[in-house]
Parts: sequence; C-alpha cells; structure tokens
Amino acid sequence: MLRAAKTLQRTGAVAYAEPNYRRRAFAVPNDPAYPVQWHYDAIKLPEAWDLTTGSDDVVVAVIDTGIIDHPDLRSRLVPGYDFIADADNAGDGDGIDANPNDPGDACGGLFPSSFHGTHVAGTIGAATNNGAGVAGVTWAGKIMPLRVLGCEGGSSFDIVQAVRFAAGLSNASNTVPAQPADIINLSLGGAGGSLSEEQAFLEAQAAGSLIIAAAGNEGSSVPNFPAAYDGVISVSATTIDDRLASYSNFGSTIDVAAPGGDNTADLNGDAQPDLVLSTDGEDDGAITPSIEFKAGTSMAAPHVAGVAALMKALLPALTPSTFAQALEAGQLTDDLGEAGRDDFFGIGRINALKAVRYAQAVASGEEPPAPLVLRASPSSVNFGRSTTEFELTITATGDGSDGTLALTTADPALTITPVPTDPGTPWRFLLTLDRTALPFGSFASRLEANLGSSSLPISVRYENADPERALEATAGVVFVLALDPVSGDTIAQATVLAPVNGRYPFTLPNLAPGTYELVAGTDMDGDFFLGDPGEAFGGFPTLDQLEEITVNGEVTGLSFPMVFQFIDAQTASTGPGKNGSGGRAQRLRIESTQKQLAP
Repeated sequence: MLRAAKTLQRTGAVAYAEPNYRRRAFAVPNDPAYPVQWHYDAIKLPEAWDLTTGSDDVVVAVIDTGIIDHPDLRSRLVPGYDFIADADNAGDGDGIDANPNDPGDACGGLFPSSFHGTHVAGTIGAATNNGAGVAGVTWAGKIMPLRVLGCEGGSSFDIVQAVRFAAGLSNASNTVPAQPADIINLSLGGAGGSLSEEQAFLEAQAAGSLIIAAAGNEGSSVPNFPAAYDGVISVSATTIDDRLASYSNFGSTIDVAAPGGDNTADLNGDAQPDLVLSTDGEDDGAITPSIEFKAGTSMAAPHVAGVAALMKALLPALTPSTFAQALEAGQLTDDLGEAGRDDFFGIGRINALKAVRYAQAVASGEEPPAPLVLRASPSSVNFGRSTTEFELTITATGDGSDGTLALTTADPALTITPVPTDPGTPWRFLLTLDRTALPFGSFASRLEANLGSSSLPISVRYENADPERALEATAGVVFVLALDPVSGDTIAQATVLAPVNGRYPFTLPNLAPGTYELVAGTDMDGDFFLGDPGEAFGGFPTLDQLEEITVNGEVTGLSFPMVFQFIDAQTASTGPGKNGSGGRAQRLRIESTQKQLAP
C-alpha cells in the first residue's frame, strides 16, 4: 500500500496519495495498580502493546532470590532450579534442588526478606489485564525462576551454574530446561570479575541467550559484574524525570538506561512515591503475596529484559548480537544526556515502541527506520531567581522528524509559546515563568517534548526568593571566575568575602580585552574547586545557558543568581557541560584561598 501511494504521488496527478490509517485507543490493562506504574508510560509501553503483548514461545530467566507463589505470577512460571549450594546460605534446609521458591532471605536477621526476585519477575511478566494486582511489561511468555541469592547473597559459582542452566548448557544440576531461556535477567552483582565467570557468560550468549544485568546501586563508576562483562547489557537507572538516579552506577560499561525509581519526590502528583511498583511478598510469620514499591538498577534491568521479550515475540530470529547492534544504532532508545552514547545512560533510555517497531520492520524484511532523535538547546532550563523568559530550541533527526512536535508541562507557573519558524527548521519556544502565586523556595519541574515515538524530558529549575530575607542572605566567601569560552580555563579570579545588601559585588580588574564566560561559587569544603555537592554555584545569565561577555573596556551590571543545588553522581562527575545539560563544567579549579586573601 505504501509503495502504491508513493508511486501515485510521483505522477503529479493528485495532490495527496497517502494511506488511510486506522486509529484506535492504545492498549491499557485493567490491573487496578497499573495507573501508578508510571515507569511503563515512561518507556512508551502502552503504544508498544498495540503491536505486541508478547508470545508464549519466549522464555525469560530470572536469576535472583527465587519467586514466591504469587497469584500475579503463578500462570507465567516454568520449572526452574535452586542453585544455592551452601545450605546455611540457602535457608531452606538443603543445597541445590529443583525448588526455586523463595523462602525469604532474612534467615533470622533483623530486617524482613526482600523477595527481590518476585519483584523483578513481576516487572517482566506479572499476569496483565486480569483485573488484579499490577501489570507486567509482557502479557504473554514464560518466566524461569532460578535461585542463587540467599541469606548472605550469592556466590559466583552458583550464579554461573544458573546461567549455564538457563542457556541449556551443562551445569551442577546435571539437567537442563525443556526450553532454554531466550533472555536472562540478572538484577545482582558486585565488584571484581573473573575470566572463568566471563567465559561462562560468553558461552551462554553463544548458545543464544541475551543477558541483561543491573549496573549496581553504589553511585559509582567502578565496574560492577556481571554487568561489566563483554556482551552483557548493562542497565543504569533513571528517575521519573529521566535523570540518572542518584544511586545508579555509571561509567564506560553502561549500555542502556531504564526506569529505576526515586524515593525523594512525587513529581507526577499521584500521591505515591516515584518508585517502581511490582509483585512482592511479606514474611510476618508466613509468606503472603503483596505488591510493593522498590527502587534500584535491579528494577531498571527487567524493563529492558521485558522489552527484549516483546521484540523476540515479533522477531524470533533476534539474537544477542542483533539486539546489541540495534541498541548501538539507537534503534531502541531515546537519547538522554550528551548526544550519542554517554557514561550515564549508555545509548539512551529504552523505548518499547521503538524497539517493537524495529523488530516488526526486520521481521517483515523492511529496512528498519532511522531512529528519531530529539535534542534541546539548552538541554535543561534554569530561570534562577529573577529571569522570567527563556527561549528553547528543539531539533529532530531521523524518520518522522518532519512531524508535529508538542512541548508540554504540568507546571502551572510555566507558559509555553511557540515561536514561528520556517518549515524544516528547528522548533523554538518562548518559556515564561510567573512567580506570582508561588511560595518562597526552590522548585524543580519538567517539560516534555513529544514527536512520534520519541520523547525528550527537559528539566526546569527556578527560585522564588523572599525579598525581606534577601538582605540577610549569605553564602560565605564567593569566588568569581572569568573563563575562556573555548577551553574553559580560568583567565581571572576575584574573591568576595561577604555580601552587601544581599548581593556579592565583584570586580575583575585588568581583564584584557576579549570574550569571556562568567561563573561564581563557594568552596565550602576547601578543596579549591567550585561546584561540589552542597555548594552555591551560578553563571551569567544562568549556569545552564552561559552567554559570552565581550570586554573592550569597563563592563558593569553583570548580575546573576547563585543557587545551592543537590548534585547527583552524574553532574558531580562531569557537570552539565556544553554537550550535556548546558553551561560550563560543574567543578572549576580556583586559586588557593590563602593566596587570594593575601595583601
């Protein structure tokens, strides 16, 4: 049909020759807890479910604490195995056996059992559209429970045996499953890798099992295994506003990101924490099924495993290498952070709709569509204390980039006004902030750009200062730096010991004619760097959108806000950067305080 329409259009005999598309509502499950599972909308699952909800021919292995007898999982399970060899660690009275049920991993400890594997399995495939409990990423398919984590965690040997079993390879149980797992989820890990362990993972991949693992929750760039092994898909965690979660590991081994949750906010206003909701259990005397909120890269990984299972349903020929190639090409994700791959989100946050469309196109012999990528300039917005207007530019590349882009926000203080542009040029928007009805304080919200299957979250920050307290405000000693706009090197520095009427007046004497960027901040920890967590930091006119200042004589009136802000692992490591969140690098070297104060 598409080919015929294109042929007719080229004849010039008609004004338009296009398919007569059939539209319908997106698939929405009737599970009562689904409305608070924000993490599915975040990866465009409802749209993907219109194309596939999974296949009973696909098996996903969950290598974890085992799974309890949960009504939202019972129908999805195939026989698994308990590979915990140490009976004391197993907590079920014996070593390895064919019973992968989770007896609880507290084992007499002070804290309740985690029922971690049950939560992970529910994200992959809780029984969905059954009018009970929660929804899963897949509505069809099988889950293979493999128990390796007990009272004291799990050993590399036990994990390797479970991986080999899942892939249909020889293992310590002297048995293999009737159908090997197409996808293996490992929401576990730790520091230190080994050649023998890595070899086992490579053999499982060669046997056809796609392996997905959590990146770890230490907020560190130290590699976490098995996620850091070659070929294993390492998943970092995002929050509801598509920032790197503060606990999530990052670094050169990250491949992809997915929702992991954050317990510090309720940004969507549903009166629930912005965590991942899934199947769980309680062990107050007896183990009873429940649903619970959790956060972590352990919760992020099964989102990716579930999406891979949806792809496998449409493309049975999907292999670990073809998945990795599609991921690397940007066919399965929405780009976050710096353009292209970065150390925080990998290739980007998983997009279920893109992924299943890719699988559908390959299965039908069509050329996969070029990924649709949205980028904002700047990629975050900071109004500071006094700015009321901000211009934002959004560009799109890839198939569908000529569609209509929508920019929305749930923040009543923000008004979005499209700026007229010529067809084929980037979209421009004027953002207006009205502080009239705001209480005093600092605020964080977001914009969301949507075009076709791609979405782009844009963080917004602003302050509403109390004028009666402004004169009392002090951030301590403040350092003002003039930077080379190309290299970022500090050309001149001023030190201001105390505010005057709530402001820090500064002078940079003898600054040679030229072009500069201007930033200022405090050094509360005395490490001679500005921009550390908990320190005040700012730039002209805002840190997220620095403007170059031309000096050819005396320049006055350069006023800009400095704000105290929480800095997560992402920004503390590299700062916003001109290719990231906008602005100059977050940590800037200053001259010794003692030297600056010397007469």
